[in-house]
Amino acid sequence: MSLLVNLLEWSRLKTNRLGKDIREINLYELLQEVFNLHMPNAKKKNIELLNEIDKRAIVLSDEYMLHSIFNNLIGNAIKYSDNGDKVIARCEFNSDTLEISIQDTGVGIPVERLRTLFKPGSNRSTAGTQNESGTGLGLLICKEMTEKLNGKITVESKEGEGTRFTIILPLDHEKV
Repeated sequence: MSLLVNLLEWSRLKTNRLGKDIREINLYELLQEVFNLHMPNAKKKNIELLNEIDKRAIVLSDEYMLHSIFNNLIGNAIKYSDNGDKVIARCEFNSDTLEISIQDTGVGIPVERLRTLFKPGSNRSTAGTQNESGTGLGLLICKEMTEKLNGKITVESKEGEGTRFTIILPLDHEKV
């Protein structure tokens, strides 16, 4: 099912058939919804999901795209985390941007892989900590959707310590 959803989203992005529907979104509630979707997998691996976003945090953006981005990032965080690890969602409002981070205390990403993480054709999925599979499309979709929202995505990782993906979005609604 995940493969089909990713393929459909990738196709819609590449053919410019994914429009933006900008509206006010409660960021805490959206992240909690995505966490709830992933709770069964997190429980199987005894992974703690922590939503540290302010319950009043409101952003102007496209809910479908943000949901898809968070779904992919949280799914990956769980996939590459071990028993007892944590996945943490945080956000920080700056003067003209909003930074939303999804951080895990998992296995991390090798330095050589970080360089090609968002490049089409060079991103092959690797097995998760319990041999979970993937398609390699999820992070490309995250990048494309973030860019469609006039934002950018960054990644920091250290092997054995975990990974943090940060989505940086403009706060000015005319730039979204």
